[in-house]
Amino acid sequence: MNIEKFFEFLENLERMQLISKSDIFSTFSDLFESTSEDTLELLFNMMETKVFNGDLIQASNGENKQDQVLNMIARICKTIMRKLSATHDTGFRGKV
Repeated sequence: MNIEKFFEFLENLERMQLISKSDIFSTFSDLFESTSEDTLELLFNMMETKVFNGDLIQASNGENKQDQVLNMIARICKTIMRKLSATHDTGFRGKV
Protein backbone atom coordinates (compact mmCIF):
# COMPACT_ATOMS: atom_id res chain seq x y z
CA MET A 1 0.00 0.00 0.00
CA ASN A 2 1.52 3.33 -1.07
CA ILE A 3 0.16 5.15 1.96
CA GLU A 4 2.32 2.96 4.20
CA LYS A 5 5.43 4.00 2.27
CA PHE A 6 4.39 7.62 2.65
CA PHE A 7 4.14 7.25 6.43
CA GLU A 8 7.49 5.43 6.52
CA PHE A 9 8.89 8.46 4.71
CA LEU A 10 7.34 10.75 7.34
CA GLU A 11 8.82 8.60 10.12
CA ASN A 12 12.26 8.89 8.51
CA LEU A 13 11.88 12.67 8.32
CA GLU A 14 10.99 12.70 12.02
CA ARG A 15 14.03 10.58 12.90
CA MET A 16 16.19 13.11 11.05
CA GLN A 17 14.43 15.82 13.11
CA LEU A 18 13.06 17.54 10.00
CA ILE A 19 9.45 17.22 11.18
CA SER A 20 7.83 16.45 14.54
CA LYS A 21 5.67 13.55 15.62
CA SER A 22 2.76 15.94 15.85
CA ASP A 23 3.20 16.58 12.11
CA ILE A 24 2.83 12.86 11.47
CA PHE A 25 -0.33 12.70 13.58
CA SER A 26 -1.71 15.79 11.88
CA THR A 27 -1.28 13.97 8.59
CA PHE A 28 -3.04 10.91 10.01
CA SER A 29 -5.84 13.17 11.24
CA ASP A 30 -6.23 14.83 7.84
CA LEU A 31 -6.28 11.43 6.18
CA PHE A 32 -9.03 10.11 8.47
CA GLU A 33 -11.05 13.30 7.99
CA SER A 34 -10.98 12.95 4.22
CA THR A 35 -11.33 9.20 3.73
CA SER A 36 -14.49 7.18 3.20
CA GLU A 37 -15.98 4.83 5.76
CA ASP A 38 -14.97 1.69 3.84
CA THR A 39 -11.23 2.42 4.22
CA LEU A 40 -11.23 3.54 7.85
CA GLU A 41 -10.48 0.12 9.33
CA LEU A 42 -7.56 -0.55 7.00
CA LEU A 43 -6.04 2.84 7.77
CA PHE A 44 -6.69 2.48 11.49
CA ASN A 45 -4.89 -0.87 11.53
CA MET A 46 -1.91 0.72 9.79
CA MET A 47 -1.86 3.62 12.26
CA GLU A 48 -2.22 1.24 15.21
CA THR A 49 0.76 -0.80 14.01
CA LYS A 50 2.92 2.27 13.48
CA VAL A 51 1.98 3.80 16.83
CA PHE A 52 2.24 0.79 19.11
CA ASN A 53 4.85 -1.33 17.30
CA GLY A 54 7.01 1.66 16.40
CA ASP A 55 8.23 4.60 18.40
CA LEU A 56 5.56 7.14 17.47
CA ILE A 57 3.96 6.96 20.91
CA GLN A 58 7.20 8.11 22.58
CA ALA A 59 7.61 11.87 22.77
CA SER A 60 10.75 13.45 21.40
CA ASN A 61 12.91 15.72 23.53
CA GLY A 62 11.77 18.89 21.78
CA GLU A 63 8.04 18.09 21.94
CA ASN A 64 5.37 18.72 24.55
CA LYS A 65 5.53 15.33 26.21
CA GLN A 66 3.47 12.26 25.46
CA ASP A 67 0.22 14.02 26.35
CA GLN A 68 0.23 15.92 23.07
CA VAL A 69 0.63 12.70 21.08
CA LEU A 70 -2.08 10.94 23.08
CA ASN A 71 -4.45 13.89 22.60
CA MET A 72 -3.92 13.73 18.86
CA ILE A 73 -4.63 9.99 18.85
CA ALA A 74 -7.83 10.63 20.84
CA ARG A 75 -8.94 13.25 18.29
CA ILE A 76 -8.30 10.81 15.45
CA CYS A 77 -10.37 8.16 17.23
CA LYS A 78 -13.23 10.65 17.71
CA THR A 79 -13.13 11.44 14.00
CA ILE A 80 -13.35 7.75 13.17
CA MET A 81 -16.23 7.19 15.59
CA ARG A 82 -18.22 10.05 14.03
CA LYS A 83 -17.88 8.44 10.62
CA LEU A 84 -18.86 4.91 11.65
CA SER A 85 -22.41 3.65 11.69
CA ALA A 86 -23.69 2.98 15.21
CA THR A 87 -25.31 -0.31 14.23
CA HIS A 88 -23.19 -1.78 11.44
CA ASP A 89 -19.60 -1.34 12.58
CA THR A 90 -19.85 -2.45 16.19
CA GLY A 91 -16.72 -4.63 16.14
CA PHE A 92 -14.52 -1.93 14.66
CA ARG A 93 -16.11 0.73 16.90
CA GLY A 94 -15.17 -1.39 19.92
CA LYS A 95 -11.59 -1.66 18.68
CA VAL A 96 -11.32 2.10 18.24
